[in-house]
Amino acid sequence: MLATLGVAYIAGDLFSTVFGAEPRSVDPPRAVAGSVSLGDYQYPVYRLGFIAVGLAVVVGLFWFVERSRVGAVVRAVVADPGMAAATGLRTGMVRAGVVVGGGVLAVTAGVLGHRSSAHRRGWTPRSWCTR
Repeated sequence: MLATLGVAYIAGDLFSTVFGAEPRSVDPPRAVAGSVSLGDYQYPVYRLGFIAVGLAVVVGLFWFVERSRVGAVVRAVVADPGMAAATGLRTGMVRAGVVVGGGVLAVTAGVLGHRSSAHRRGWTPRSWCTR
């Protein structure tokens, strides 16, 4: 564990040395580059789209876990792994699939949310909208 942390620190420092420590911004695609007026505020279309995608993922995951056969298998493995294994389910594969699915969701959120990152100088919650 300690060696992994050391490697992570060395890799982070190496990346900062090679690419620089200042964050680089990337312009959003033209299709979502504008802004929308809601009351006295202007909200970027990109961030509203990010919220819409997040809501769609929540609804989709709820449906997937509650209504699909795969969701039933995942719920069975979580509730009683021994009984699920006794019925022939490969609990290790199910758990690995759930971890992979979580990783896919995390990477997707990182890719879509990179423009909304709070790792910039001068970031405040009010900087999400402009007056």
